Amino acid sequence: MDLQSGKTKSKKKSSGIRKYTFDNIIGESEAIQKQINIAKKAAKTNATVFIYGETGTGKELFAQSIHYEGVRRNGPFLAQNCAALS
Repeated sequence: MDLQSGKTKSKKKSSGIRKYTFDNIIGESEAIQKQINIAKKAAKTNATVFIYGETGTGKELFAQSIHYEGVRRNGPFLAQNCAALS
């Protein structure tokens, strides 16, 4: 029984998605604050959001922040790496 519950725990850890919110976005510049405000407005709508940018710029952070602050927060979060499609 312990072995089986150990397997279940490890599956949950490996398949779990880290949940980011706007509080996790670090930045005080006017530019980043502007982007956060735009993202917060998007979170209040039911619109599909497309985020693009260079690697390492925080696209996933913004996407999850929009999702978990939005009207669909109780639904699944599905991230798609478009570079992997080509």
